[in-house]
Amino acid sequence: MQSQWTSDYKAQKIHYVAHTTGSLALDPNGADLSLSIGNRKVFEASIVALFCFTFRTLSSTMSTHRQYEALLPDDILWEIISQMWHSSMTPRKRVDFMESSLQINRLWMNMFTRIAYRDVYITSKIHLNRYLRILRRENPIYLPFKDLLNTMCRTITFEIEPHDKTADVMADLLYMVKATNVLPNLHTLILRYDAFSYCDVTRDYQFVDLPKRIQKLEIHFRTTPSASSWNTINQLEESDPPWYLPHLRRLAIFGAKDYQDIVSCYLLSCPQLHTLEIDFLVQNPRQLHLKRHSTSFLYSK
Repeated sequence: MQSQWTSDYKAQKIHYVAHTTGSLALDPNGADLSLSIGNRKVFEASIVALFCFTFRTLSSTMSTHRQYEALLPDDILWEIISQMWHSSMTPRKRVDFMESSLQINRLWMNMFTRIAYRDVYITSKIHLNRYLRILRRENPIYLPFKDLLNTMCRTITFEIEPHDKTADVMADLLYMVKATNVLPNLHTLILRYDAFSYCDVTRDYQFVDLPKRIQKLEIHFRTTPSASSWNTINQLEESDPPWYLPHLRRLAIFGAKDYQDIVSCYLLSCPQLHTLEIDFLVQNPRQLHLKRHSTSFLYSK
């Protein structure tokens, strides 16, 4: 499985080589982020905020774009922003990174915008409402870029925290995508639950307007459910799924090793499923109520 760059910097070491000229590495034992061009280390920082501050200081001293490129090639800069954007961080830290990325310099901002609107992260109900305003063309700031931002989106990730209302309005976005021509290239929906409850997982209306163009659903459970929800989750196999996903082709569920009934519930609601990706081994696929032989398993460790 590809190493994931986490916000607390305790993940496995990440190494990136751009055209054999540069590398990006993360110390797995500490918090050192280093960037090297060839054998020369040109940047080192410990946290995202310091990284952005230092890079903003460096870039402000450069008078031309050519000097900027000589210090930091565009492909390495793109990889840095992309790795940070797709890392696992709290919604608050993600908002901080978004705000910082708009203040560093024009090149950083342009690259960040392309990455952030290609793979959209919804961190709160307020953030979702702002994104909906952009899609409805109600925000005059984004009107010159409305078509570009609309066609760029490939994935949308909802980061759902306890007592958060983000999931309650997720259906609004799905309905808008289904009923209009917005986000024509959207193909993946990702849900990340933190300290989830039974109600979070089994909202019977959350997928009612899932567009046909969304072919993959990816779900991450980052903590175990509350004790009050555990018994209810174990009873899922005795009832019908609270939703129906007839057009879904790919399903990925991570962090559900100890409550496989959730996986079974999703499988029963996906009659056309082609691929299931999970991060735990199943001795007998029938344990997951997988009744069709056409579905393949992908195990990620």
